[in-house]
Amino acid sequence: MSFSGKVALITGAAGTIGSGAVRAFLDRGAKVIAVSRSQSSLDKLAQTLRDYNTPTDNLIPYVADVGKDEDLGRLAAEIKAEKYPVPDHVVSCSGPWWHLPELQEISVEKFREVMVSNFESHFFIYRNFAPFVLDKSGATYTLVTGGIGEGGTASLVSLTQNAQYGLAKVAIHETRAKAVRFNELRISFRIETDANWDKMVKAGQVHEGEAKHAASREFGPVFTAIASAEATDQKGNVIYVNSRAKAAELEEKYL
Repeated sequence: MSFSGKVALITGAAGTIGSGAVRAFLDRGAKVIAVSRSQSSLDKLAQTLRDYNTPTDNLIPYVADVGKDEDLGRLAAEIKAEKYPVPDHVVSCSGPWWHLPELQEISVEKFREVMVSNFESHFFIYRNFAPFVLDKSGATYTLVTGGIGEGGTASLVSLTQNAQYGLAKVAIHETRAKAVRFNELRISFRIETDANWDKMVKAGQVHEGEAKHAASREFGPVFTAIASAEATDQKGNVIYVNSRAKAAELEEKYL
């Protein structure tokens, strides 16, 4: 399916998951507003895309800290002022991995830092950009979460993911009668950056086609599959992707 004439707004665009989404939408002709915290990260993203033969003519880089509502509010205002195109598809992808001690050993400052980065950012993204797609025919909003929240094995990361699950539940309820197709995409297997994956393959650390391990470029088409006009049944769902096979199933069904 072509996304020519469509606009995707992707936060966490330079990250492992987000960069795959950026590439998938660009490869299918969409314009992509790629939001990241630093210009250097966006420059690196653009170079990586070119290195892997993805055209960047439709890439619209935008520097904003998703943990700051005022940064995202600035972009929203610029979209309303027609400085940037109005999105048809929003991908909310934010939250690095943290190696943290047990809860009682975490400082209040660290707690707040992680909550802003891994949870509050998703709320800020939603409140600023959901209004553009709520009543738009064919629009989608995908909130990216992870399976580690289903257990308590990752300290505060598990906690923040449960908060993300709660945000998704509320958004699913509140958009049930809206045009937008809101879904939570819950990823439960390991994704590597393209460069890291290729290094690991070369070193014999991983093998192409591994069931529970994939490159960002291999996972990215999941986002265009969910956003596809064929995926009308994907509305108000928690979409579980825990293997390469499940990702391929979505792509085959909708793309």
